[in-house]
Amino acid sequence: MTNFDILCVSPTPWGERVRRPQHLMRVAARQHRVIVIEQAHNLSEDAPLVACSTTSDGIKVYRPAERTWSSPRPRVRTSVRTILAGADPSHLAVWVDHPRALSLVPGGETTVVCDLHDPGTADEGSLAGAELLLTDGSGGYEASRRLHPRAYLFPHAVDVEHFARARARHREPVDQSLIPGPRVGFWGTIDDRIDFGLVEGLASRMPNVHFVMIGPVERSGRERMGRLSNLHWLGSRSYADLPDYVGGWNAAFLPFARNDLTKFLSPPQIPEFLAAGRAIVSTPLRDVQHPYGASGLVKVADSLEGFVAAIQETFRGHCVEWLTTVDRYLRALSWEATWEGIEHLVNGALRRRATRPVPERRAERMGSLTPAVLMH
Repeated sequence: MTNFDILCVSPTPWGERVRRPQHLMRVAARQHRVIVIEQAHNLSEDAPLVACSTTSDGIKVYRPAERTWSSPRPRVRTSVRTILAGADPSHLAVWVDHPRALSLVPGGETTVVCDLHDPGTADEGSLAGAELLLTDGSGGYEASRRLHPRAYLFPHAVDVEHFARARARHREPVDQSLIPGPRVGFWGTIDDRIDFGLVEGLASRMPNVHFVMIGPVERSGRERMGRLSNLHWLGSRSYADLPDYVGGWNAAFLPFARNDLTKFLSPPQIPEFLAAGRAIVSTPLRDVQHPYGASGLVKVADSLEGFVAAIQETFRGHCVEWLTTVDRYLRALSWEATWEGIEHLVNGALRRRATRPVPERRAERMGSLTPAVLMH
């Protein structure tokens, strides 16, 4: 195994939400030095990077400075090479999650990994700077194979131990304890990917069932939130507390709309709900139907009537065989196993680069990796 450093370019605050990059970098930091630049969209030549924090996993997080330096003071250009303390660019992996960031990181010796969630945002030209292209769902993988010669599928993993706490249900969050049962819940970003008509229709058709919606509400969803008495919008909750919430649900649901935004969506909530031992009802997204619907792990419904019937069926409970199938499926979905596979690919990319001629003006290339070049 090659000892390489990782520079993760994050468009959002690193500690704001726990998502796939946070899980993978946490595991990677056990063997590699991991440095994160958060809020990367705010980078400019006039806003140098400043140390923000060091996580409990040893990940050093930087962000753009809040103040800017303008004329007549000299422009401040803090390079990533300085942050990396002289790291060899031939042993550096840059991690991005959107193709627009690829044109902002240096080529040459640096290995760039793009963990692409929506192939619809990319084309062959925009992905030319990536050595590896990763995706999280089967639909996205099929599309990615046409965009890049080294595309690989790594489905969403899960911290089984964390979410399995819900099966024991040690405590009930105060805000949820005030909501009567039975409860059906969802967590995730509330935006245009949600079928608000379906959510309100379910609440209307099932007045004795209380629907719990957890997650940040984007501007596009604020005016579309139903106001029925059995529909509860709780807002964001910490990752640490999610098992306590799902532990108080009778079932989980995924009311995703079928539109361009969900064409390649592979819901990360599914393995989390399964680890919590909760039955799931979902709209028929491609990556839900295969493999989850086809294997009986998730109930799929394509109409309001079908959703109502499926939810009612979950209230009757699930058999021991279903939970056994769930646990067998989840054994292969640890973040450690996922990172091990990705690490193998990165090592292969580094070895391939080592056999190529050393690019000219190597130091100049790395020196140009400044905030202005990363995000402009």
